[in-house]
Amino acid sequence: MEPVSEPQPSEILGQDVGDGSEWSLDVPFWPQSSTIPQASAEWTTTATATQHPLADNSTNLTTAGPSPEVADTTNSSQHEPDVEADQAIQNLNFFTPCAATATMFLYAQGSSIVCTYHNTLTISRTFSGHIGEVQFLAVNNKTRFDGGCLVVSYDSGKTVIVWDFISGVEIIRYISQEPLSCAAWMRDGSIVFGTTQGSIILFEPKTSKQTSITTPAQTAITHLAPLVDCRTFAIGCQNGTLLIALLQPQFTLLHDLAASKRSSPITGLAWHVTHPNEEGEKLAVQTGDGRLQVWSVPKWHHFGDPARVIRLLRLTKDPVAGPNWMGWSRNGRIIQYSNSQTLSWDVRTKHVTYDSIPTLEHVRGLAVYGPGATLFTLGPNNTVQQFDLSSPSVMVSNRRHPVNLPPPPPVSEETNN
Repeated sequence: MEPVSEPQPSEILGQDVGDGSEWSLDVPFWPQSSTIPQASAEWTTTATATQHPLADNSTNLTTAGPSPEVADTTNSSQHEPDVEADQAIQNLNFFTPCAATATMFLYAQGSSIVCTYHNTLTISRTFSGHIGEVQFLAVNNKTRFDGGCLVVSYDSGKTVIVWDFISGVEIIRYISQEPLSCAAWMRDGSIVFGTTQGSIILFEPKTSKQTSITTPAQTAITHLAPLVDCRTFAIGCQNGTLLIALLQPQFTLLHDLAASKRSSPITGLAWHVTHPNEEGEKLAVQTGDGRLQVWSVPKWHHFGDPARVIRLLRLTKDPVAGPNWMGWSRNGRIIQYSNSQTLSWDVRTKHVTYDSIPTLEHVRGLAVYGPGATLFTLGPNNTVQQFDLSSPSVMVSNRRHPVNLPPPPPVSEETNN
């Protein structure tokens, strides 16, 4: 393995944009009258019989609007993969679905999900509840229930499963009538889904309540990033649309961050935790052409204030097509994979610097656990690597997993008294 070659200093274009005066990116505030009514939910749902605490009310499914038909999913073979929807979702993603928690790294392998321990990268378990190929997964790093940690995963048969990665217990599953394209957990334990048609679905695992919300986007939503207030959402789309909005009690558009330029898909969105006294929230945005920007977005109650770009990070002026990914890490660092290089950008000050991370050249998947400054990569031949992102970044572990996974261990279900 060879380290990534360093660009010459003259090629480094990481910039502090200051107050944004040299950029035509002063984005107006959209008044609250710019609202879109909610639509009724369009999901066919069913719950599995499990004794997990979150599944207590799973048979009492509620929706915003007419109750959908309840389909029996005990025979999963009835739900054949939707080829067109599968292709549409695949076009949005270059990477294998991956996620990281405080103790585990998870990645998809066909219809299974592999769970590995930090540091040793040994396989803890494989989750095999899906029939179709897993399209995306997201872990709940924001809230914990009963000492467990929840995962939501989605496959090409439009099956969504919420499960506990520690016990392997499946909490609930449902079949979506509309192809989904992304998911994110909220601090209150709810899940927000984006669809290939541009709508958003809010789902509460505790109560199984779901609400479908229409947005101005007429294309697939590629990324969703909820703020810790559970009110404000960043919404990125396949056509480059980038919106900041409130979803409830009705969709309220606050900012259109890409009003002047929409072309390259949004391939990454992530908020950085800011001090309560700061007027703006920091939002990192990665696009499919290699652009990485940091926006300062006024908090929702600062009506009339514009959003502005405060950092522009790139190593070349030319667009970089192909896989582009990013995620926030600890100490104000953004980890980026672009042009077959993995970089750690330090954006804490106006003097932007970066370090190269010696990952494999051909990376199939990435996940960062920001609080622990830990990066995981998935390479060819199921090669998994772990990096400590402290400056300078170093590889902690390297392991090749078998292509043919061992059978998952039996799942024990505890009976609630």
